[in-house]
Amino acid sequence: MAKIEELITEISDARLRTEIAREAVGLARYAEKHGDAFGRIELIVVGPRNEIKRLDVNRESIREKVKPITSPAHLDALFEGQA
Repeated sequence: MAKIEELITEISDARLRTEIAREAVGLARYAEKHGDAFGRIELIVVGPRNEIKRLDVNRESIREKVKPITSPAHLDALFEGQA
């Protein structure tokens, strides 16, 4: 089976912070089960000042940090830790 180069989920409305945190956890769980079929699986968020933030949840080290996220603040801290 051919490997798909990339899957990207993008949520650009920064006002939907709770939904973005939930999406990140769901995407990490998806990557855990199906990541071997993809090159990258990324959560991309466009912030209020049009800054772009990314998490490649297909990387196990990132995925393990994303799965226990319970709040938008927790997700923000993870994005900041990557900078």
